[in-house]
Amino acid sequence: MEIQELQKEGIKRLKQAGIPEARQKANRLLAHLLNLDLVQLIMKEKEMVTKKQQEIFFSMVQRLLAGEPIQYILQNQEFMGLPFYITPDVLIPQPDTEILVEEALRRLPDNAMVLDLCTGSGCVRYLHCSVWEKGV
Repeated sequence: MEIQELQKEGIKRLKQAGIPEARQKANRLLAHLLNLDLVQLIMKEKEMVTKKQQEIFFSMVQRLLAGEPIQYILQNQEFMGLPFYITPDVLIPQPDTEILVEEALRRLPDNAMVLDLCTGSGCVRYLHCSVWEKGV
């Protein structure tokens, strides 16, 4: 099966189940599986995938259909331009948290210390430490 055929089938299954942003999610799953970025995925759409890759892709699609967040399936989420490792054991970093971090960094004195304990991926702590260490 070609990449584009696998992609179309994944999109079809997600759309039939009423999954929002079906195309984007199918593309993200497939790109992750094949270790490609989205541009490469388009450029290589005629390349063949193995039976094992097909099985893994449809397993990932099934997890989405079961309601599992894509961040847990891909085990990553970008936060303020940085990738973070995500598992079901942590909260998924959200865009509104980026606003919180930006506002906190703007308001905190340069030598302020912030604790981000037991809330998720550690992305808030990491960003604060990175900014603090650089003296920004």
